[in-house]
Amino acid sequence: VGIGEVLTVEEGTVLRRKNPAAGGDPESVEHFGYFDGISNPLFTQQDLNDERPENKNRTHWDPEASLDLVLVDDPFSSQADAFGSYFVYRKLGQDVATFNVRVKALALALNTTEALAGAMVVGRFKDGTPVLKTDTPTPGPEIANDFNFREDRNGARCPLQSHIRKVNPRGTTPLTSLDSERRRRIVRRGIPYGKPMPGIADTPEPDANPAAPRGLLFMCFQQNVEDQFEFIQRTWVDNEHFPKGVLTLGLFGDTGDDALIGQDADESQRWPKKWGNSDAGTKSFNFESAVTLKGGEYFFAPSIPFLRSL
Repeated sequence: VGIGEVLTVEEGTVLRRKNPAAGGDPESVEHFGYFDGISNPLFTQQDLNDERPENKNRTHWDPEASLDLVLVDDPFSSQADAFGSYFVYRKLGQDVATFNVRVKALALALNTTEALAGAMVVGRFKDGTPVLKTDTPTPGPEIANDFNFREDRNGARCPLQSHIRKVNPRGTTPLTSLDSERRRRIVRRGIPYGKPMPGIADTPEPDANPAAPRGLLFMCFQQNVEDQFEFIQRTWVDNEHFPKGVLTLGLFGDTGDDALIGQDADESQRWPKKWGNSDAGTKSFNFESAVTLKGGEYFFAPSIPFLRSL
């Protein structure tokens, strides 16, 4: 059925690196070298049963979600129980060399290690260890996801502008219930494109050229693009007032934008001078994102009954 024309194909390649602490099992990794895809909403009992053992108690964070977080009735099908989803696609270029230079500069400014500086930007060390829990990588057989930020509201351990905190505040959004905040979640399904720099992944073969095209083909599904993806980008990621300064519009200090993917090149963030010590104060440092939006589009992913009817 001629319903469209293929104009181009962008191929993605899963990058994997062995996790020695997990018996050598490979984990998905992105081009900056961090394990990826650790936290996503889980919908089925099988997904919950397969959850990493360390996170099964769900004492601090429950990844479970109902299907209406992502599914809507398919208007193109008359069949009962025909559901589709709104789909966001973005091509994000990653400048690995620039990212590494900026991590080194942040480490120098804070008089700390590059590993900790990078973890403060992302919210996790390269092995997946949450910087909320420790100031050094602590490899283990399981990557922790059962945590929240309620005991670190000032960001002395996991900075308020760190990526994982900006896109998933885990119960610390001002004047917002946990249930309302959790309704903002998206179902992320991304895949890298381009060959990795040496030392980033075990597969595929690396490319030492820092100018070679590489990045992430970001994809996510949701019930409502405006209320989920766009809300996260506009109200959390690129909002220098979020979460600190939301109620005062920055009168008593701001957070800055998301250090990893924020698009405000002129906005500095506040970084803890000493990990875990709020009394040590913060230092202003502008960590400019090394991620560039190359393009993207919004789509509707129709139901299986609709596709079968073509």
